[in-house]
Amino acid sequence: MAAEERIDLDDLSEADELLLVAALAEREVQRQDREAALMIARSEGYAAGRNAVLAGKPHRPAQHGAATRRKLRDLAVDRERREVEANPDAHPLRVARVALGMSQRDAAALAGLCRRTWWRLENGRGRFSWPTKVAAARAVDKTPAALGFMVRARATQAA
Repeated sequence: MAAEERIDLDDLSEADELLLVAALAEREVQRQDREAALMIARSEGYAAGRNAVLAGKPHRPAQHGAATRRKLRDLAVDRERREVEANPDAHPLRVARVALGMSQRDAAALAGLCRRTWWRLENGRGRFSWPTKVAAARAVDKTPAALGFMVRARATQAA
């Protein structure tokens, strides 16, 4: 096994130091998620789930009962809440959804959208109609302006 390399923080630029801190924080989140998933698998007595977690494979909640699926969903929502708290640049739509404890699937269903469209809205990918933006804002009890959605002014023709 290779020896761990020691890093002197005084030698790092501010940007490199921020990247290092972010990487360490993500590593800690992954460790906590693995421990929590393992705890759920053990508490439910699912040997297959426990073995999947230990092998680093996804813990498939569809193979388990409703109580386990709820626990795993809550675990995912908690992880996303920690990610949003750690990222000050998160989209206001995502911040509002996570604050309400909703998954993307739940919020999209409430707005009458598919989950992929919701993801694209949260990540600023694509152009959306005003009714789509309004539906998303209503799903998280916000106004479109509070989420940064603005109406584009149409060019008028001079008569």
